[in-house]
Amino acid sequence: TALRNGFPIVGQQRTFRAARDGVHSLHAETRRLATCLATAASPLVSQTPLTVYTHKDCMKHKVMFHPESPERLRYLVEDVIPPLAGELGFGLSEPDRWPEKDELLRIHTPDHVDSTLEAFRQVREGLTDSIYLDSDTQAVPGTEASVMRGAGATLQAVEDVIEGKSLRAFVMVRPPGHHAEPHTAMGFCVFNNIMLGVAHAQMKYPDQVRRVALLDFDVHHGNGGQAACWEDPNRFFASTHQSPLFPWKGQKTDLGAHMNVLNVPLSKEATSQDFRDAWENSILPKVREFEPDMIFVSAGFDAHEDDPLASMNLVESDFHFVTARIAEVANDVACGRLVTVLEGGYDPDALG
Repeated sequence: TALRNGFPIVGQQRTFRAARDGVHSLHAETRRLATCLATAASPLVSQTPLTVYTHKDCMKHKVMFHPESPERLRYLVEDVIPPLAGELGFGLSEPDRWPEKDELLRIHTPDHVDSTLEAFRQVREGLTDSIYLDSDTQAVPGTEASVMRGAGATLQAVEDVIEGKSLRAFVMVRPPGHHAEPHTAMGFCVFNNIMLGVAHAQMKYPDQVRRVALLDFDVHHGNGGQAACWEDPNRFFASTHQSPLFPWKGQKTDLGAHMNVLNVPLSKEATSQDFRDAWENSILPKVREFEPDMIFVSAGFDAHEDDPLASMNLVESDFHFVTARIAEVANDVACGRLVTVLEGGYDPDALG
């Protein structure tokens, strides 16, 4: 649904339901997201408007009886995306790439990177079946491949967009990443995929990408993104999210070290109009003022009315709305450069 209705994450929610009850919701959301990203006006008509990045290894991470399930991605990868690609004319890519350690260290501390890689090694070699990286996040057989492929796909998407191979990218991977802070895993997230992409853009392409905006509409605050943007005047972070709710961060008073952080917390009773107003009247005008060279989006669809892990009541058209508006701003101020990475969304019908 995410791709159909507006953003990749909606497709994720439908994927999850698809495994349980059918594929109707996920299929719809994915189609909307893909349609929006693939058909939004492009400043360069000759460019591929959208490329979807994923990898089947991202389905290997599986914790029993856990809402962050491979089924969120399986149906999209196997059944939804291939025919949509033909219908909408967007590209598909399955990069054969893992991040280098120094690429992880651009965002994460040596302690976090080393302890995580050691956990991966112990599980891979059969020394243990599971290691908790934090209270909600486990390393089990398959976790290493899923995490590293997700980060690698994000890095490749960034390169392809900046080098003009595709105008926009949707990175459809799991587990998510936006709760992972520089020093720790958190909330199902091991490494922060989208921040690895931000740092990669700024460090590998300093002449093209100096200023970056990271926008997050997951129902949970993207605390990892905020933490990694806080001290950098060339990074702008903005989020809408349900509050109070895990991770219990993202207050209006969080402004960043350079007035480069903007949070718009929403109550569980917030309406679609409240969500749209937050983006239209508060966040996107600030993005225009910041004038980023590239825009990144943490796309989470767990603010959907059917999601089991939150209490907001958004619908597919709300995700389509915010995706379309962000694409317009990217065209106006960032040469169209836009990379979207899937985050949360745990209701299969809503994702589809």
